[in-house]
Amino acid sequence: MRRLNKMAWNRVFFVLNSGIGLILAINGCGHVQSRKTNELTQKASSGANFNKASEFPPEAYAHYIAAVINENAADFNSAAEEYGEILKYDSENPLLRYKLAVSLFKSGKTSEAIKEFEATLQQEPENTQLRFTLALIYASMGNLKEAAAQYEEAIKINPHDIAALSSLADLYVLQEKSDEAIAVYEKLVNEKKDSSIIRFNMGMIYFKLDKIDEALKNMEEAVKINPQYFPAVLGLAAFYESKGDLNTAIENYKKAISLNPDNAKARRLFANALYRNKNTEEAIKEYLVSTENSPDVIEAYMELAYIYIEGKKYGEAVKILKKALELDKKERQDELHFLLGLAYHFDKKNDEALMPYIKALELNPKNAKAHFYLGTLYEDMNKKDEAIRELKTAIELDPENADALNYLGYIYAEKQTNLDEALDLLKRAVSIEPSNGAYLDSLGWVYYKKGMIEEALINIEKAIEISPDDPVILDHLGDIYFSKGMKEKARDAWNKSLKIDPNQKEIKVKIEKINSASQ
Repeated sequence: MRRLNKMAWNRVFFVLNSGIGLILAINGCGHVQSRKTNELTQKASSGANFNKASEFPPEAYAHYIAAVINENAADFNSAAEEYGEILKYDSENPLLRYKLAVSLFKSGKTSEAIKEFEATLQQEPENTQLRFTLALIYASMGNLKEAAAQYEEAIKINPHDIAALSSLADLYVLQEKSDEAIAVYEKLVNEKKDSSIIRFNMGMIYFKLDKIDEALKNMEEAVKINPQYFPAVLGLAAFYESKGDLNTAIENYKKAISLNPDNAKARRLFANALYRNKNTEEAIKEYLVSTENSPDVIEAYMELAYIYIEGKKYGEAVKILKKALELDKKERQDELHFLLGLAYHFDKKNDEALMPYIKALELNPKNAKAHFYLGTLYEDMNKKDEAIRELKTAIELDPENADALNYLGYIYAEKQTNLDEALDLLKRAVSIEPSNGAYLDSLGWVYYKKGMIEEALINIEKAIEISPDDPVILDHLGDIYFSKGMKEKARDAWNKSLKIDPNQKEIKVKIEKINSASQ
């Protein structure tokens, strides 16, 4: 019975994060500069120069003094009321209307504030600072279209307004208008040729557009302008990694770490690149440094555990995962238990693997991978009904899970039950991965169980072409040849299988029967 050797156990079950995905998460590296509420409030509080502002009537002074007192006391609701009273005396004063709008905004009456800002703009359409403030408010509400419109108008008034250009580019990025963002950044480059930040931002957008050469060009320019600019050096390393130039990527990761030795994410990216470049021991050392310097970064423990499992250092994987479970603040508990189950499972410690899998599913019942591997564990433990249940659940949660489709179909074929369902499952698996030798073998095997020998032979011969050294496929090929009366070919296939895996007692019996019959 084929069990774990049926699976592509070397398939990457825990994908290490790519460099680019982490770059945007590193402080100071995001290409969209955050517009925080305090920044918005400061902009609104700073006032603006108004061409049409005039002295208000003497009878309004009392209201003005009251408004100022309330502003200083942070009673913006009362301040708004006082500014409203002043406007009854001087409704054409844009400065007063602006102050009313600011007070309304600070008191949480955003919709009313916007109306007053818009009314002020009608009086002062050339006031770029006013447009900037209104744009920030729209952005804070998530109305990026209106915010962008205000920045666009501000740029028409002053094409050299760096703040407006930068903010507009940010908004285009948020709206996923990459071409428009690049056009604005091109203008920014002409305005500020020595800005490493602008070049960095352009590089990130070009990368998003999959224009790698342009991305590299701008990131290299950012580093040239400022070799100490950590985000650009790190971004350059990630770009080279994305191109498959791991050696150059590693060189730049080293430079980034020299600039910021305590950045745990940079060390993880460096370690990941080392591992991908087959420098496994160096990668492990870097991950260990990362876990020592930043013990709260659970991802580093998980990635290190994966490397240990892949390298069959199961005891080390268990050790690091148990440490991570102690440190984790409940955010990654389900993933950690799942990996712990895998470490025990791959080490053939089935009893120890069972509880971590079950715990992972208690924490996250929709984890299709955990259901799948628990199903394979139950199959290992000869608990067929439980195995089938878990594999079915895995497929329900992830209908494109080719491994689960294949595994369940193969179990049915071996049990000589639900063969029509098995055939459907295996056809689906092969349609997802047509060049997977194990899946083609399973499909051929279910055809064999259904008595469809020619179809079985076609698929298993395809499987042999893809995986010529798989002992299970060779065993199945021998069975099919034998059923067709091709005994010499059957014996050859079984002998090849036995040579690859000498511990197959059933094949030895088959060969002995052929030899006895031929004597």
